[in-house]
Amino acid sequence: MDYTLTAHDEVEPEVAQAIEGGVMEFNFTVGPMAGAAQVFACARADDGELIGGASGRRWGDYCELLYLWVKPELRGQRLGSALLTAFEQQARQHGCSVFILDTFTFQAPEFYARHGYTVLHEMPGFPQGNTKYTMRKVLAAP
Repeated sequence: MDYTLTAHDEVEPEVAQAIEGGVMEFNFTVGPMAGAAQVFACARADDGELIGGASGRRWGDYCELLYLWVKPELRGQRLGSALLTAFEQQARQHGCSVFILDTFTFQAPEFYARHGYTVLHEMPGFPQGNTKYTMRKVLAAP
C-alpha cells in the first residue's frame, strides 16, 4: 500500500474524530472497554444557559472524570463541588466505586483532595514547570 505521511499542528474536526474513533473502536473490540459509557452532570441557569458541567466515562466499577468546568464568573460558589458530587452519584447508580482523574498544579489538585481524592502519581515538570497529578477516590461499593 502506498501512502502519504504528513504532520500538523491542527486538523479538521472530522480528522481528529476519525483518529479518536479508530482508537476507541479498537479498544472496544480487544480491550476491557466493552460496556463503557459516558457520564455527565450539567448545571444550567434559569434561562437554560449551561453554566457548568462534568463529563467522563465509566466501565466496570471505574469512572474517569475527564472534564469539570464552571463559568469563570461563577467559580468559588461551590458549583464545582455540586457538579462533582452529581457526577459521582450518577456513576454510582451504575455500580462505580473507584473514581480517577488527571489534573495539574494550575488547575485544582487541592479541590479534588478536599473531595477525598488522593494522588496516585505525580509527573513533575509537566508541562513547563508544573506538575501533572493522577488522582483516585475509592468508595464503598454501591
